[in-house]
Formats: sequence, structure tokens, C-alpha cells
Amino acid sequence: MKISLLQQMYKDVLAGIPLARENHYYSSLINLCVEQPPGGDESCHQQHLPSTTGGVGRHQGTDLSGVVPATDDLSNSFANMSSSFCPREVMLLQLTLIKVMLAKAESQETELHTRWKYCEIFILLLKEEKIDSKLIHLLGSDDRLLSHMASQSLASLVYFQLKKEDAVNVAWLSCSLDALLGFRGDARVAACLRTLAAILRETLRDAPAARAGVLKKLLSPLDAVLEGFYNAILLHHFDSHHYTSPYSEASNNLISFIDLLEVLLASRIELELPLRRL
Repeated sequence: MKISLLQQMYKDVLAGIPLARENHYYSSLINLCVEQPPGGDESCHQQHLPSTTGGVGRHQGTDLSGVVPATDDLSNSFANMSSSFCPREVMLLQLTLIKVMLAKAESQETELHTRWKYCEIFILLLKEEKIDSKLIHLLGSDDRLLSHMASQSLASLVYFQLKKEDAVNVAWLSCSLDALLGFRGDARVAACLRTLAAILRETLRDAPAARAGVLKKLLSPLDAVLEGFYNAILLHHFDSHHYTSPYSEASNNLISFIDLLEVLLASRIELELPLRRL
């Protein structure tokens, strides 16, 4: 039943049809069912979904760390999904909806009252459902596709808050700092690097006058930590057996690091940010 309601909501959002029901209805519909550790720990622990027919994760013998389907490709396929999909597909649709709604909330092509509706729904998701912590938790999922989609949705959410509230999401910043500081023993590094790179790319699409302030606010808290991370990863033994597979954790860390460096370099060249480590 929930998948059919999500499908309808997805179609309405894509078509720009106003969401007629009250905000709590929609926030509960796209709220992620993620079991977090006791005590409300907001750090990125590995997350295991129950085994389900049709669910594909690393623990089921299939590695998705190679080519991940683009968000747009996934989005186009969700509108025609059957109503019998497993919890994994429900969560993937929720993640896609989060990203699409955030993009619509930022777009000037979206009607003003519709943008406000989306903003109010995300305020509820942040304050009452801690959606940021749930997305952060999913970064450590064994399922590479879920981790990728959570990273993309989290990047959009952090960017959205930067623009609307002029503030960096505290839960995301804390997780990123922990992952960068614990580079050698932290499985979250690649996901955190991908998320940061995605936030930077979204920011660089802004008008030049708006970029510098947002980028400075985003990167300043990470400035000193990035220096230690650079030293740690560049002094790592890249010729070790950990890099023999293109899908290894070490390889993912290195690829994500190079990807982030490219975006950081673009930020520095264009905006001449006064940050020491960029």
C-alpha cells in the first residue's frame, strides 16, 4: 500500500501538482524506516536491511560498487513500479523523492506556494523525524546503491539548509569530521567524501555572487581537519594488496578523494577562497 502512495506522490511532485493533504501526512510517507543504535547515536554506523526478495546488497553476494545507476535513470523507472516491491525499493523511492523535492524547492520554476509546502515538509522531517541522522546512518549501509542514494539525498539536504537557514547541518558536519579524523579505520570515509563533493557541485551551480559565502561557511569547519586527512591518505601505502580490487574499500576511498580534490580545486580557482588547506 505504501509504495502506491509513494508512487502517486512522486508523480504529483514531478508534474508540479500541489500536494493537497496536510504536511504530516507527506512527512510520514517519506520518513525512512531506519533502525539506529540505542541512544540516538548520529554517527555513520553500518546499516543492515532485512533480507528481502529482490533486494540486492553486498551481503547477498552482489557488489554494486562499480557503476551505480544515475539518479535520473532511477527516477524515471520509479513511476511505473508495481505495488509489490520490497522494503529496499520503498526506501530507494523515498530517497529519490527526498532529492527531487529538494530540487523542486530550490527551483524558481516551481510555484511559490508549492516551494513553501516542500520547505514545511522538510522542516517537519528534520525537527520531528531526524531525517538527517537517518540519511547519515544509511551512508554505512552494506548495500552500495542505498549508500549512494543516501549520500546524494543528504548532499541536497545539507545544501538546502545552507541556502535557507545559512547554517551547516550539525549532524552531517560531526559525521564528516569523525570520518576524516579516523581515516584508516573508518569505513564511512568514501561516502562522506562523495557527499561533500556533491554539496560543492550543487553550490558551484549558484550565481557567482552567492557562492563564496556558502562555500566559506561549508568548508571553514573542515579546513584544519582536511590537512591531516590529506597527509594521512597521501602517505598511505597505495601499492598494498588492499588496492588489488577496483571495488575495495581502499580503492573507493582513493577514488572519492580524487573526485573531491577536483571539486575543491574548481572552488579555489573560481572563488579564491582564503582557506589554507584547499
